Amino acid sequence: MAYYNGEIVGVIQPVVFKGCEKNGLMEGTIHYIGVIPKFRGKGFINDLLLRSTRVLQELGVWRIFADTDVENIPMRNAFEKAGYEINK
Repeated sequence: MAYYNGEIVGVIQPVVFKGCEKNGLMEGTIHYIGVIPKFRGKGFINDLLLRSTRVLQELGVWRIFADTDVENIPMRNAFEKAGYEINK
């Protein structure tokens, strides 16, 4: 969970896959990320995405896989801003 001024603004769920190891490192994904509707459009998605990415990096994953609906432009933009490769 992420908080701002004592209110929940969103949640993240980074996950590590078992059985996808490469050179002793695990593969991870951002299984779920979401911002509470009244906080959308304020940049919190970037903070949540960067935090979940950092959590997975600290665990030592070799790759982070994440996806979203092609029509979810705000989420696609957040992934791109965070440095994720966008496959079109």
